[in-house]
Order: sequence, then structure tokens, then C-alpha cells
Amino acid sequence: MEQKPTKARLALALKGLLNHSSMDKITVGDIAEACGIGRQSFYYHFKDKYALLEWMIRQDLETCLNPCPDLEQWQIYTLNLLEHIRRQERFYTRVVSGESQLFFHQYSTLLESQLLRVLVGEDQVSPAVVRRLRFAARFFSYGFAGALVQWISEGMKIPPQECIVHLHQIGMDAGYLQSLKTACHENLTLPSHNPLGEQV
Repeated sequence: MEQKPTKARLALALKGLLNHSSMDKITVGDIAEACGIGRQSFYYHFKDKYALLEWMIRQDLETCLNPCPDLEQWQIYTLNLLEHIRRQERFYTRVVSGESQLFFHQYSTLLESQLLRVLVGEDQVSPAVVRRLRFAARFFSYGFAGALVQWISEGMKIPPQECIVHLHQIGMDAGYLQSLKTACHENLTLPSHNPLGEQV
């Protein structure tokens, strides 16, 4: 049987260790030993244990959210993500209980990037339009990531299907985002000044 790549094996080792211990108690030596490699081999791939954890989270998120869906498909993709997280409840509960900021940053950053890509599309748009769309993508991704962290920290008691309905109704209305995308691309209802009288 072909052996998994070292990064994947390190990820499995850390995931196994997190079943019995918290992130702050686990050392690079523990991970390397569980993986069956030396410490120097670990450092060849990652600068520290948090870089490994960050890579693990990013791999999961990218697997669930790629390829970049259109706005009408967001619910399907994010439902897949929540179901995936729930299947690994012990791991993600450990991560959020000890490294919630790392998880929040990874998820909000990736979601912002994906949303912006969808909103901008392949059209040539002005820097001002990109700034406006980026602000909207960041706003929704922060709210969505915060709700996701809360859902995990509270034991994932709400079923993923119900959770997604709430999240999309409150935190990420695809209809609003689609209207914003259309307006920005067609230069509709884009004020040159905000209510404070400053340039947008």
C-alpha cells in the first residue's frame, strides 16, 4: 500500500493526539514520534505545531469550499462544510476551545477570498468597485466565521441544515449579495459620497 505524504501523516498524528490532549500540551516531539519521523523531518515541512494545525484547517476548508461556487450554491457548499466539521466533532471542538482565533482567521480569510472572487467575476471592474465588493465580502465572512465558531463551541447542537438556514438568513443573504454584485457591475446606485460626505 502506498504511504501517505508526510504532511498528511503528520496531520493524522496531530488529530490522534488531540483526541486525548489539548494543543498547548502537545509538543513537536510528540507529533513526530506519533508519525514515526524525527523532529528535523517535522521542521522540514512546518515551522511549528501551529503551522501544521493551520495547514490542516485550510485543507479541510478548501476541500469543502472549492471549486469556488456561485452565490446560488453557497448553501450547498457551506452545508457540506458543517457536516464535515460535525463528523470530526472531537477534533474541531478541541481546536476551537484552544485555538478559536486561528480557526476564525483561516475560515474568514478563505471565505472572504471566495466571496470576492464570485462577486468580482471575470469582468473588468474599477478599483473603487473592488473595494466596495471586498468590504461586503469581509463583512459577511467575519459574521459567518463568528457564527461558525459559536456553533462549534456550543457543541454543534443545532443540526447543520437548520444552522445553514439561520446563517444564510441572518449572516449571508445571497439575494443581497447578488443585488450588490449586479449594481456594482452595472454601476447602478453607487453613490460617489457616503453619508459622512467622504469619498467612497
